Amino acid sequence: MAIIRLFIALKVEELQPKIAQFLEELKMLKGKISWVPLENVHLTLKFLGETEESKVARIIKTLKSTAKSYPPFKVTLKETGSFPSLNNPKVLWIGVKDETETLINLAKEIENKMVSLDYPLEKRGFKPHITLARIKFLSEPNKFKTLLEKYLQINIGEQQIKYFSLMKSTLKPSGAVYEELERFYLKGGKKDGLAEF
Repeated sequence: MAIIRLFIALKVEELQPKIAQFLEELKMLKGKISWVPLENVHLTLKFLGETEESKVARIIKTLKSTAKSYPPFKVTLKETGSFPSLNNPKVLWIGVKDETETLINLAKEIENKMVSLDYPLEKRGFKPHITLARIKFLSEPNKFKTLLEKYLQINIGEQQIKYFSLMKSTLKPSGAVYEELERFYLKGGKKDGLAEF
């Protein structure tokens, strides 16, 4: 039985140029920093992990019905920080805000539906964010902290969310390669299924 690595995500393609602009200064920092390629930037709604390929059809059917319960909504990429803290940065992120709470409700329903398909419940609460980089060490930690403090309240911009995606992740020596398996349009969005590019 073939095993594939899956996750459910929101994409923010329209904001990629602004994200790139924001990262220009930060990318001058020295150290062992793994930057997420711009085309891979996403918000994870639910990480499914290792999955038998035979299960994919059930996941798709469940997510299609979930998507139809939610209207399109706007998200704003604003505020940045690092996990676990500014003094001990391991992950650089940017926050994702949604005034209608549609995003939170959608993530919660996806979580519950995936638990019903035997995926483990995520013990950490859902904190909407986009990972921009993973940090092993910084040559100039104080410079990083100063830069991030400068951008804590940054507002990258907003984007209308019309769909979410089931993504396949293939780990390669050069990094993860993502492939969109299916696109789930929200109520009033385009037709179901994978859109034409």
